[in-house]
Amino acid sequence: MSVRYKSGSRPYRDALRASLQALGARDPRLTELVARDLQKHGIRPRRAWRDAAELSQQQAADRFNQLTGNPRAPMSKRRISDFETWPDGGVRPTMTTLKSSPACSAPPGTSSSTPPTWRICPKPTVVSILR
Repeated sequence: MSVRYKSGSRPYRDALRASLQALGARDPRLTELVARDLQKHGIRPRRAWRDAAELSQQQAADRFNQLTGNPRAPMSKRRISDFETWPDGGVRPTMTTLKSSPACSAPPGTSSSTPPTWRICPKPTVVSILR
């Protein structure tokens, strides 16, 4: 990445993604590597995963609602924002919310004993638990 972009910005993520793809990284590993890099630059984990998946807060909420299908507790972009800013603000995501995700187990190659963090995946699931 010869041009310097602001860490976490869309151009930064695009350049990072291109350099990682040139090294052979592919989804979902590519998304994981981008998310980890964003976290190293101070972006909160839940937002880092959403940004790494290139989802807006509304897209993340829509996918969550589509996959959970619970009309009594719909997700909104405001709630996504609340979850992303916690614990310095916002609202703590409940385990019920995290467990209601379609895939709440750790991906292959990760330990299920590590503390969970909300992860938003580009495909085919939206929310799952990851270390």
